Amino acid sequence: QAKCAIIGTRIPGTTDIIDDTTGILVAPKNAEGIADALETLFTDGQKRQKLGEALYKKVSEKFSIEQMVRKTTETYLAP
Repeated sequence: QAKCAIIGTRIPGTTDIIDDTTGILVAPKNAEGIADALETLFTDGQKRQKLGEALYKKVSEKFSIEQMVRKTTETYLAP
C-alpha cells in the first residue's frame, strides 16, 4: 500500500479527496506552484510522510469498496 504524498490542482473532484491536510493543492495552470510543491515534498520528508499517511487514511475510510457499494446502492435503490 503506497502512502504517497499528492500534489493536485484546486478543481472540483480533486478537492473532494485532497485538501491541505492530505496533499498540496495548487491553482490550475500554475507551473511555478507545482514546482514549489515538488520542491517541498522533495526536501521535507516529514511533511511528505505525514501527507501520504493522512491521504491513505482518508481514502481507506471514505472511499473503500464497501463504502462505494453502499453509497451507490443507496443512490440508485432509494425509495
